[in-house]
Amino acid sequence: MRPKGVTLIGCFCLMAGVYLCSISTILLFVPAATPGLRRVPLLLAIRYANPYVTIGVGVAWASVGWGLFQLHDWARWSAQILFAVGITVGVPHLMASHHSTWTLVVAWVEIVARTVAVFYLFKETVIDAFLKRKSERAQLASLGTPH
Repeated sequence: MRPKGVTLIGCFCLMAGVYLCSISTILLFVPAATPGLRRVPLLLAIRYANPYVTIGVGVAWASVGWGLFQLHDWARWSAQILFAVGITVGVPHLMASHHSTWTLVVAWVEIVARTVAVFYLFKETVIDAFLKRKSERAQLASLGTPH
């Protein structure tokens, strides 16, 4: 059985992937929407990135979310790495720039949430759930049963 925290983290990963892919697709195929969308603060990364790269990042996040739902250990490691990269990039950027109060609060909440997610995915009970699922897959594969 999948831990509820893994499901929650998987949902956030999947939502991030869908968000990045959909906004990048809009920017790519409906350029008339670009001026209005580029003023939205949440689109900071997309403003400066190539939409194709952003779609690739979105697909990666969605894949990690799907992998977490399936309890694939590669997805757990990928989520931890992606969250850690987000933390290490976010903190210096946050400290070096001046933002409004609400933007600072949202940024700090995001950093704390990523940190909690990384540590949660390192919990022994969570790792055991992933390893148990991995051994179940191996047993099914050795029996020749499709999984």
